[in-house]
Amino acid sequence: MITKIPSMKSFGIYENFVWDSSKLDDFKKFNLFYGWNGSGKSTLAKLFYQIAKKQSIFYEDFGDFQFKVGIDNGTIIDEKNFEGNVLNLFVFNSRFVEENISWNDKINNILLVSKDHIDEAEKLKSNRIKKKNKEEKQKKLGFKKSELETANDKFLTHTANRIIKEKFKIIDTSDKYYFNYDKRKLDTFIAENLSVFEDSSILSDEDVESLTEAIKPNQFPENPLEPIHFEAEQALKVKARLENVLNESVIVEEIKRFVDFPDIGRWVESGLQLHKTHQSDHCEFCGKTLHEERIVEIEKHFSMAFKELKERIQKAIDWLQVKKVNEAFYKDYSNTYPEFQKEYFELIKLYEENAHIINSVIDQWVVLLRQKYDNPFEKFSEIAEIGISSIEDFNVVQISIGELIKKHNLKTQNFKEETDKLKSKLELHYASQAQSEYEYTNKQKQLKCLTAKVGILNKQIRLLGSEIERLEALLSNAQAGEEKFNEKLHRFIGRSDISIKFNQHKNGYEIIRNGKKARNLSEGEKTAFAFVYFVTKLRENDNGIENSIIMVDDPISSFDSNHLFSAYSFLKSECENAKQIFVLTHNFNYFKLVRDWFKKKDKKSEEYHFSLYSIESTDHDGSRSSKICKANDSLVKYNSEYHYIFSKVLSFKEQKIHLENAYLIANLSRKLLEAFLTFKYPKQRSDFRQLMEAGLKEEPEFCEKIYRFINKYSHSQVIDFYEGMDDNILSESQTIVQDILEKIIKRLDRNHYDEMLSVVGKE
Repeated sequence: MITKIPSMKSFGIYENFVWDSSKLDDFKKFNLFYGWNGSGKSTLAKLFYQIAKKQSIFYEDFGDFQFKVGIDNGTIIDEKNFEGNVLNLFVFNSRFVEENISWNDKINNILLVSKDHIDEAEKLKSNRIKKKNKEEKQKKLGFKKSELETANDKFLTHTANRIIKEKFKIIDTSDKYYFNYDKRKLDTFIAENLSVFEDSSILSDEDVESLTEAIKPNQFPENPLEPIHFEAEQALKVKARLENVLNESVIVEEIKRFVDFPDIGRWVESGLQLHKTHQSDHCEFCGKTLHEERIVEIEKHFSMAFKELKERIQKAIDWLQVKKVNEAFYKDYSNTYPEFQKEYFELIKLYEENAHIINSVIDQWVVLLRQKYDNPFEKFSEIAEIGISSIEDFNVVQISIGELIKKHNLKTQNFKEETDKLKSKLELHYASQAQSEYEYTNKQKQLKCLTAKVGILNKQIRLLGSEIERLEALLSNAQAGEEKFNEKLHRFIGRSDISIKFNQHKNGYEIIRNGKKARNLSEGEKTAFAFVYFVTKLRENDNGIENSIIMVDDPISSFDSNHLFSAYSFLKSECENAKQIFVLTHNFNYFKLVRDWFKKKDKKSEEYHFSLYSIESTDHDGSRSSKICKANDSLVKYNSEYHYIFSKVLSFKEQKIHLENAYLIANLSRKLLEAFLTFKYPKQRSDFRQLMEAGLKEEPEFCEKIYRFINKYSHSQVIDFYEGMDDNILSESQTIVQDILEKIIKRLDRNHYDEMLSVVGKE
């Protein structure tokens, strides 16, 4: 059921209405509204009619309006979601009549269920229940789906704009893909990389920092270095040759002194060469004559084989010095891309360590050779060797360095492609990290499952809808509607000379009077026709009154008050069992009948099931605005409109009369005085001027002032072109309400006046 109208904004005369729960009771099963013509009743009915039709009908009338309607399940119907509401709501108003009845052409069909197909009727009922259940389930799943879609959309938007886009903008503003990154790109990226969305895709802070450096738009030159390879087999061959040299002997006539003291031998060998060069015949050291025998003895010691061995040793020393590994070969790594520098630095350290191991062995070999050179007669039993594992470690490091250099050079050669790969890796990190926290892929699977379920339900609902339409077409017929309508119409108007008849060519009903097409229906007949048509149509397609919310907007107009009791009794008998009823009227007598019906209904059930309201409009700066109010005591407790009008006039007693409310006060004053003076002076009942003169015969000037004010503002049909006319009357009539109440009613009937104050709670 509908519980309240929390707000209406810019909806016709309801400019800015807010429901005040401290003053207004929530809607009950029975709800009655009283308001004069122009107060806002029809506008309120338009709001309900739009909700009932589930269509945007009144935007052309009111523009961009807003409203909220509360439902007892806690939901709110508003201008955004009303088209999907599930209320079984029916509204009788002028728009309903326009859409269904063309007085000079036809009346739309009323399709009531035939009683000749019991099984089909049961099946129709069952299918409607199934369809309703599936619609409710579809609505719940649709709500979950919508919630999940919204959450996923927020995730994509936040991750794309606040994380990925911002991070890449800081790194590089020239990349338009990331500079304009949005949720669509992220959604596509996630879909394309679902298979690699794992924890391993999430990088450490150190790796993120490295990648961030790596994707900066700074291009380095290629690294020209070629990695060194050290052959283990060659090292073994060198060692073997070295062993031969170090252990080689020369056949000479040794001079023991030179063998025992190699330094002396080196000195003598050098001196012998000097003496030959300078052709000295005496010792350059001691000055004595050199004997030929001594020279021959020394030359035999330093034979040609001896000299050749020393030359070979020197060449070996020189060759080994060249073969040493350059330990500073890769020393400069600053021109390497940042993402490679750490690994490059570590590899260089390993390279230097392994190179030092190899070079230290070579250095040992050189030391031995020098010892051999100094003493060719010495032999070496133990010679160090370069370990195979050391050579393998050295070469493995060389391979790693080579791979790193290739990566560096490849990035330089294909700079954009390689940086794009790295950017994708960083993008994958941020996306993986965000999706891991939010579990986006799981949510997408849930969404896919919900979408499939909603799709299945939609298909089932469509199939049930088609079957329901087929059964309705089979079970419903216009003839049954015609019979029911005529039966109700004749009961309503109390005669049977006028009725409806189905016209197959027009696919609708024609209005017939005495067997001929009716012309010139009276306003009363039109109202009766429209109201009976509405009530009959409520049961269309086997709809149950007990499941319906019904709103009736003024079923009694000023033209057909003779049908007042018929309209009241017809509504009561036909709609009393509705789930909820709203009645709006300007006719106090009709209001009173419905009010007392609602009250009696409550007495039977001993529960409070009705609420009474008034709809009131006010003028401010030339603009009228309406609001829903709680009905005051004059409407709730008493059986005359006179009480209500008296209370309304009394409410203006202490107010200064302004032009915007002068017309309302004048009309109220005229009704009040007509009723009061007619009772006091029944002979003058046909003329308001005569009634005024009868009551104020001793004060003609005062009578003229009051009459002039009331007559001008309550019946004026002519625009005054004289400036100041309105202001003059208003200024002269500043105390007009007080005069009407106290100088006319109170003075003419003090007891009546005092009791009326008591009635309206103003003693």
